Amino acid sequence: MKIMVREKSQANQEIIFMVDESAEGGVEAQALGFSIYTEADTLDELREAIRDAVNCHFEEKQRPAIVRLHLGNSGSEHYITHKPILLFSV
Repeated sequence: MKIMVREKSQANQEIIFMVDESAEGGVEAQALGFSIYTEADTLDELREAIRDAVNCHFEEKQRPAIVRLHLGNSGSEHYITHKPILLFSV
């Protein structure tokens, strides 16, 4: 029996989250193409919550190297980079 080992491809080097204000207050984020959703009171807290959610969703070898946050109404983007030793760095 052959076991296929999937290497990290270009397709999963980056994950994009759409970030919007929550109706209840705070901010919420939904990953595009993945079932990952999280929310927090502030953008800084949301970044930490996204790091935790991405770590829980992906095996270490499959984690995206870059997490991009696309802020809904403002159109601006923020980046979180991933380094295997540090897990995530900003």
